Amino acid sequence: MNPEELRSHQKIGPLLHELEELGPDLILSDVIEERDGKRLQYVDLVMEGGGVLGVALVGYIYALETAGLRFLSIGGTSAGSIVALLLAALAEKHEAKSARLCEILFSMNIADFIDGDSDAADMSHYLGSGEWPQRWFKGAFKAAQVLDNLRDDYGLNPGKKFQDWLHAQLKAAGTATTDLLVKRIQKNPAGLQHRETGRSLQQLPCELKIVAADITTETKAVFPEMAPMYWRNTAALSPSYYVRASMSIPLFFHPLRARGIRRIPGVQAAWKERGRYRHTPPDEVLFADGGIMSNFPISLFHDYSKVPVAPTFGIKLGATRQAHKTDGFLAYTMALLESMQHYADLDFLFRNPDYRALVGRIDTGNHNWLNFRMSGAQKLDLFYRGALAARDFLKAFAWQPYKKLRKNLISATAG
Repeated sequence: MNPEELRSHQKIGPLLHELEELGPDLILSDVIEERDGKRLQYVDLVMEGGGVLGVALVGYIYALETAGLRFLSIGGTSAGSIVALLLAALAEKHEAKSARLCEILFSMNIADFIDGDSDAADMSHYLGSGEWPQRWFKGAFKAAQVLDNLRDDYGLNPGKKFQDWLHAQLKAAGTATTDLLVKRIQKNPAGLQHRETGRSLQQLPCELKIVAADITTETKAVFPEMAPMYWRNTAALSPSYYVRASMSIPLFFHPLRARGIRRIPGVQAAWKERGRYRHTPPDEVLFADGGIMSNFPISLFHDYSKVPVAPTFGIKLGATRQAHKTDGFLAYTMALLESMQHYADLDFLFRNPDYRALVGRIDTGNHNWLNFRMSGAQKLDLFYRGALAARDFLKAFAWQPYKKLRKNLISATAG
């Protein structure tokens, strides 16, 4: 779907027009740039994981860019890592990326990423159908058919089709290697300046941070900065590996394996310095979905010591924290997994109340996060929900009061 089609959409069109009108009056950051007669504002961005619900992230970003925002440092987990990588890789910082993201989103068939054998594919689509809570007996039968997949490969789908697709997107964008990607991330527009003082901010450090879970050593792996712990010649490595590690939904996808670690030059020092791992690293590690350790890594760019020149906006998928159903084994299991998944990030938010003002939440309705057979209409609904949540967030956020809150918190801590 192209920008013209979005603008002619009955619900999305008026929303985008409202955001265009709203944008010039918003004060969202002290990092600005005057370009083509418009004032762009720059923020950091962190996105939560949530399977195919990540479609809503694209709608949220489209709304932010329509209001004149661009992005400095970008981070995410699982589905959030996919969007984070594309957002960092597709073009230069000052360029709007969301139109290209929409083109990618609405042209791809998500079901193509289910690349297991016929039994595994059948089970994968059953999980995404929403039938399993009521028709558990059907699920038990299907589970019996994929026991060999789980026993031998620890998952239903290899994930190779997804990684190949992602690498092709990076290659088309000119960022097929980590070296090329990092150079793009670190290149800031020459016109970046401080809103109040006018001083140049072209040298402002910018990073991409993708979170994966190294379950072999219990390490929260952040890529690309920790890539030398797992792979040799990381400058030439495709960034698709980082996202493939981050989105390895347990049992749904095979875990990503990094092999031959001990043979990497200087690896022992890298593990001690970056991984804080004091033992000899194993020769092979398995990566699972980063969400099992930090599904919403809002702390990635946090600095307790100062008031930032730009806020770190966070995008959460789904409803606010609420009680889980535990009436049955499957419900109990899901509640157990989600509690483990969310606790660390919730704890950070509890300890840093200023961050609550930075987080926008997307109501994803009844959409199933494993529905890889999502229709175009369902994608469009999630896109709209994301854009609507962004509009509401922008109207509520106030940059100057937020800076004052951060300053008071720093003073209180120092005192």
